[in-house]
Amino acid sequence: GAGLMGLRHLQLYFCEGMLPHDCPPGFPLALASINVTGFLQSYFHLNLVMVPGLESKSTQPTLESFLSACNSQPATLQVLHDRLLLHLAGEWRRLLLRKPLATLLDFSPLLQSTFAHAHGVLSRARAPWDMLDV
Repeated sequence: GAGLMGLRHLQLYFCEGMLPHDCPPGFPLALASINVTGFLQSYFHLNLVMVPGLESKSTQPTLESFLSACNSQPATLQVLHDRLLLHLAGEWRRLLLRKPLATLLDFSPLLQSTFAHAHGVLSRARAPWDMLDV
């Protein structure tokens, strides 16, 4: 799984004050954070553990763009984590508008759609990555 890196991402997320003041009620933040880290690790070939439901990994050009971005901005993985976590919190908020009594059972499809969203954005991002645009 995401292991120590997942905990570190969550810690930095809190320290940087990224959590929206109006975080949706019931949002499983720790679970979301660890899953996002696990996705990023698997997607960028940093961990051989497969994320359930993740059919694709980064392409060679995407991986090269990621590694180049990490070289110029060491916090690239944290930035991607934080943005995906914010995206996921927004998806949870939209779900609550449609289904006010949403539970953790409703969370897995949001994870999968967030991972698919990330794959689409990252695979279309123009190289070299400008982290303001990714």
